[in-house]
Amino acid sequence: MKGIRFYDAVSDLPACVYWQTLQQAFPEAKIILTARKSEDVWLKSWNEQAAAINGSKIFKIHCTFTPTGRQYAQFKRKTIQTTFDCLPTSYIISRDEQILRKTYREHNRIVQEKAPKDRLLVFNLSDGWKPLCKFLEKDIPDVSFPYSNKGSPFEDPSVAPLLFRRLDQELYFLISFLVIIVDIIIVFLFFNS
Repeated sequence: MKGIRFYDAVSDLPACVYWQTLQQAFPEAKIILTARKSEDVWLKSWNEQAAAINGSKIFKIHCTFTPTGRQYAQFKRKTIQTTFDCLPTSYIISRDEQILRKTYREHNRIVQEKAPKDRLLVFNLSDGWKPLCKFLEKDIPDVSFPYSNKGSPFEDPSVAPLLFRRLDQELYFLISFLVIIVDIIIVFLFFNS
């Protein structure tokens, strides 16, 4: 757990898969289970994210040609495999509806059964600040509740800014390197003809 000792909170995959391990390591930590209005709403959101990720040509280029992209794709595949006990059915995100639904239900049930009741908040984003701030013992901010993760990370790069910035930097470096190599080859061929 030394890798997360400098953080105040973790969320989403893969943290939610290892919530019990994290809870054992940090027994005073509070657990927020984000609930959706229904399983169908969650599945729709998952499929929109998956379609955006799997359909992004630039992301496929990143994951194919940049070191960070290849590591990220491998990490995502392993995370999906661990989470859903299956291999991804598309580029890096699983789209098998039966497995997704089963895992969603099972995860929510296990968290609600096993998490300490006094340390668990089952939270619906539509409830806004009030239950969240009460649970965290914080004042309610004077700003509207943010809903920044409404689409894909490609529509809102603030979702993972460091990752996307690094992927872009590596891709720009690779393109620049290839342009220089091509220029050198052209100059070499020109002067040797």
